[in-house]
Order: sequence, then structure tokens, then C-alpha cells
Amino acid sequence: MGSTVYLSKTSNIDININVNVNSQKIKSVGDLLIVVEEIEKYLKKKNLLDKYEVYYRGQKEYKYKRKYKEVKEGEMPEYILGNLNEEKDWYKPLPSVFRDKRKDKENMYYYEAIRRFPDRFMDITNHISYLSIMQHHQIPTRILDLTRNPLVALWFAALDEDAKYQGEGAFFIVLVPKVKNEGKYNEVKLIKNDTSDTVEFLASMAAMDENHRKAIIKEARRYMNDKDKTFLREKKIEEFNKTEAIEYLLHETRKYVHTFEPVIDPAHFFELFAVDSNFLNARIRNQQGSFLIAGSEDVWKDTEKFDVIDCKKIKPIYKLKLYLISDKVLAIAFPVPNLEADVQVLKKELRMLGITRASIYPELQQLGGELEDI
Repeated sequence: MGSTVYLSKTSNIDININVNVNSQKIKSVGDLLIVVEEIEKYLKKKNLLDKYEVYYRGQKEYKYKRKYKEVKEGEMPEYILGNLNEEKDWYKPLPSVFRDKRKDKENMYYYEAIRRFPDRFMDITNHISYLSIMQHHQIPTRILDLTRNPLVALWFAALDEDAKYQGEGAFFIVLVPKVKNEGKYNEVKLIKNDTSDTVEFLASMAAMDENHRKAIIKEARRYMNDKDKTFLREKKIEEFNKTEAIEYLLHETRKYVHTFEPVIDPAHFFELFAVDSNFLNARIRNQQGSFLIAGSEDVWKDTEKFDVIDCKKIKPIYKLKLYLISDKVLAIAFPVPNLEADVQVLKKELRMLGITRASIYPELQQLGGELEDI
């Protein structure tokens, strides 16, 4: 299922950040460093550096069209931007299980991977670790890959030969608020590690069939529609955890976390969390893997929770402050060309810095291809 990214066409531009690198395209490691440095300088200038965690993502899909949305008289037109999967299927960076009508089969992917390759999961002790390993072996999951290393992200944007779509790549700088609703009764930390109880119950949904997942989200939405009151919050959470749908989720979560307490907050199904993964294998370690996860698929389509700025059509960059103060996760996208000459430059530069296919996928079978390039 696709989603639409709306960015207002406006003259409200912050001239303090103007990343004009090769017409906004990243054609070299030098271009990449300028982009990363400019974003960091901007955050520092706005006193936002301590409020956001910075991640990176690269993908070999950066096809888009420009259309105009219907607007009322006197309103500014809006661009519709995004990655084009199929002719009428718009989406932002989206977890693989939510692409190409796969979501009904999520629990099948989960259990078949474990059944067919039990040796890969021998020492795994929770659902999120299962998902993390599956994700790094191209099995569809509900998590979206990130990395702390911009060079790794650039490799995926420019050189990932396994990607389904071999067009122009996209390099994303992903800014995640450390805390949402800071100082309020419904404050929530959006940066987690993979021992987090919140992350574990969200990951547990992958093991459940589609009907149970729908029932959980329906129940969570019902409780969310009843406006939160500080003095009712604890009671509401207690009632929520006694519903049939959530008791089923608790049962699944306790298969690995036996002491898991019935304190699941319905609001957490509608947030997007960044998770710094344990380095469970050489791939995750070398890729410095992190990821985004949410309970409801709708979070990925909600521009109040997750938005994209497309730097290919915006010069200079939109006034980031307008996006950042709203507590949303923001991905800033830069195109990476796929012309052979540009690809060879990036390949050479990344190899000099130790980023190769064999370092990204550090299995013995990858070594032969790297040796051929020497």
C-alpha cells in the first residue's frame, strides 16, 4: 500500500541552510560530507542538536512525479512527492512487509524464516531480535533499516545491486526527536534499544495473524479516541490491557519476556520509534544497523508523525524548524545519480574508505566479487 507526501509550495525559506551540492545530487563522498555537515550546523544553530538523534538511510528508489493537489481559492498549491513503486502507488520510505500487498502474510514470513533457518536464530531471546536478523537477510518485516554511518547509507543508495528497482538512489538524513511531549503527562521517549518493552510488544505483532493485528489496532484506536485526561490515564491503560485483543498480544510477548507487565500504552501503537539494535551478527555490526518501528501501518502515512523533505525540488531546503518543532520524525532526501560514471566514482571512493560489498555483507561468498574489482 502506498502513501502520499505533501509538501507545501511556499516562499517561507530559511536562507541559513542552502545545500547546493552538484545541483542537490550526491555524486561523491565529498558531496555527502558537505550535506551531513550542513544539516548538523543547522541543528546546532537552532539549538536542536541535543533534541534529535541523527540517522541515515540509503535506497535505490528515487522515482517521482510532480502533480498538483486540488486546492481551494486563495490556498497555495501543494506538491505530491514520493517514491514511485508502481504507476499509481506513492509511498515514503516504507518497511518491506507493507509494500506490494505483503502485510497479510507478515506472520507467515516470520514463522517460515524461523522454520527453514533455525540455525540463524539459535540464541535469539526476543521477537525484536528475530526481526532484526530477518531484516538483514532481505525477509519482509515491519522495521525500516537505518544506520549511524552515512557511508553505509550512501553505499545502499548508489551501489546496492540487489535492490528491486535500479533507478536513481536516495540518501536520507533521518532526524528523530529524542522525546515527544516533553514535560507533559503523556511524554514518550522515541529513541529505544532492543531490550525496550515498548519495542518488544510492537515486534510481537509480527508473529500474529492479520485479524489479531487489526483487532489490536482497533482497540488501541478506540481508547485513543477517548481524550486523555491526566488523572484517568493510569486507569485507562489498566482497562486497555484487560481487553481480549491486548491479552492475546501480552501472551505472545511473554513467550520470550516472561515477566512482561500488563502496562501497554495504546498511544504507543501510533508512534514511530527509532531503535539502536544490538549487533547480533557481522552484517548488523558492519552496517551499524538501527531501525524504525511502529505498531500501526497508518503511522508511516501520517505526515504529522513522519514526513519527507525532497531536496531535489526544493532549493534551498525548506525551513526545517517548521517541521522539527512538531515532534515528528523527518527524513531529508537527497538524490544519488545512477549514471555509470558517477557510480564508478562513488564505488572507488567508498572502497578507499573500507565500504565495499564484502564489508556490507561480510560472508565468505561475497569476497570473490570484491577480489575481482581489485
